[in-house]
Amino acid sequence: MDRITSMLVWQMAQILGYKDRDEIVDHAILMVVDFDTDRCVPVFVGARFETPIIDSDKQSWSSIRKLIVSNFISPQHRDSVSNFYSDEAARQRFEAGNVFDSEKYTSLDSHGIPRWTLTIQHLFMSTASAQALADGLLALDAQPPESHTPVPDDANTSRKPHLMSYFLTIEIDEADKNMEALQYLAQHDQLTGLFNRHMISVLVNDGPSVVIAIDINLFKEVNDEYGHAAGDAALCALSAMLQIIFDHEGEDLIFRVGGDEFLVVMKGASEERARTCMEALAADIILPVELDDPQTGSAPEEPTFSVSIGYAICDGDFVSALERADEALYYTKEHGRRGYTRG
Repeated sequence: MDRITSMLVWQMAQILGYKDRDEIVDHAILMVVDFDTDRCVPVFVGARFETPIIDSDKQSWSSIRKLIVSNFISPQHRDSVSNFYSDEAARQRFEAGNVFDSEKYTSLDSHGIPRWTLTIQHLFMSTASAQALADGLLALDAQPPESHTPVPDDANTSRKPHLMSYFLTIEIDEADKNMEALQYLAQHDQLTGLFNRHMISVLVNDGPSVVIAIDINLFKEVNDEYGHAAGDAALCALSAMLQIIFDHEGEDLIFRVGGDEFLVVMKGASEERARTCMEALAADIILPVELDDPQTGSAPEEPTFSVSIGYAICDGDFVSALERADEALYYTKEHGRRGYTRG
């Protein structure tokens, strides 16, 4: 299990009130899925989940997925969970840069009693179809649980990159004590901690504001050249920069819209203050991750990335202002990818 997923496991375990690793394992299922080979390897299946469906590494992911949805998911949530688990949805999220996602639903125990459940997904590329399991649960504890499933001998038969996914499912015994945590997850982007796009309609109105659309320049090239860990680092670095520049007494709203796209709504702000903030953001941002350049074999002395910016003044119609900010953003990208443009 890699460092990011391990941190995510511990973070969620602490939010949900689990005391130690044994309790996490008892209340959770962790699977690794290879979408390209349709394989699923269960790392552990907690004792609270009385299901024999995913205790074998010989079954295909597509068959396991169907059995889980039809036998262990409450009827009202089967469609949403099925879509969440689907290969197509996973590939769309990955291509959009959304490597983390989650789904909250009610599952059915062996007696048919519904229980609140949360599944967290982490998408990644691997050159060995199950190489991410090589360290097993060592990231959580020095001693893997007895139910740990070793990597099959034939798991490393291909050097072709495969799209992989961790699915960590945690049972929530008391929904009410966890509603605050679940509400946070529903409102915020899990990688950056910013508001997600769904909160735009909740928090933004047609009042006077400056609407700013932001996009990382050549983000795909950063991922392709240095790997998705570098892409995640760029997203987090930009998030931190936005909060430093725009967090003006809680009046500026910052969203990660999706992938490398961000939105800032400066409620009641003057255009002059907005310009000052955008000028500060237009400078190169240092990428806080150690990189090895595949071309030279060494890392750049100070790896950086930049953003393109478009903005518009909202004077009573937020949707129109957002459209004009997006158009201005694309104008900036097409004319040098530097600075900002008013729409």
